[in-house]
Amino acid sequence: MFSDSDSFTYSPSILKQLEQQNAILEEENKQLRATSYLKGELEKTRTELIRMTSLKEQFEEKYNEMAVKCMYLEIEDSMIYDENEQITLLNKKIEMLMHANEDLRKEAKKSKEEALKYQMENVRLLEDLERYRKEAYKLKENKGQKEKAVKGNDKPSVPEMQHVIVSEERVEPCEYPNKSPSPRIEPKKSKQAVTVRKSAPVQITTQPTFNFALSSPKFCATPTVSALSPRQKASPIRTATNQHAKSQYLPSFLRSKRIIRKDKKPTPRNSNGSTQFEMPVD
Repeated sequence: MFSDSDSFTYSPSILKQLEQQNAILEEENKQLRATSYLKGELEKTRTELIRMTSLKEQFEEKYNEMAVKCMYLEIEDSMIYDENEQITLLNKKIEMLMHANEDLRKEAKKSKEEALKYQMENVRLLEDLERYRKEAYKLKENKGQKEKAVKGNDKPSVPEMQHVIVSEERVEPCEYPNKSPSPRIEPKKSKQAVTVRKSAPVQITTQPTFNFALSSPKFCATPTVSALSPRQKASPIRTATNQHAKSQYLPSFLRSKRIIRKDKKPTPRNSNGSTQFEMPVD
């Protein structure tokens, strides 16, 4: 349809169409160039996006690691804070214990001083007690010597002591009913004669009695009121009678029965008002 010869001429309508097509192509070319540029930019953006995505993932991993580390650090910080609080409390307790220990040391020192003072006081009291014991022992010795001297000088005469001596009396045998253990068994004797022997004459002795307390100092170490106070002089007749009574044996039927005297004389009495009984002599 078209030819390359110079003699060919285009009609104005064809030229106009060509110009329009050329304009359209140029426009399409521009659009294609823009599209290719946009494609490159898109590829570049995509690559950058991929890189940023990888960086984001790395950042998230690091963030998680840092968050975990931060959590551990917070826990350690709280533990350190608690330990510091405990250390503070322990320091306060140690300080209180030190003050209490100091107070206890002061009290112990004071108690030792008081114990030493009481020990010295105890030693002094023991010395005073020993001194008082020696004085009491000396007083007892002096009293015993004085009593011996008085007993040696003041010997009682026989006529003056006759009203105290018990006269010998003849005692008739006493009869006591014998109780049978059973009403079926008759006793051989309904009455039993009990004879009482005559009492031996009382011997008056002027020798001083043996004082066991004076002979043994360890029994008179602690002075008593009765030891230090003046004591009434014992009667030699009563002492001899008591010693004689202790040496005699009295049967059981004589201990519980009353002796019936034939003459019914009044029982003699001592100078101190007590009744003087006669004791049987073997």
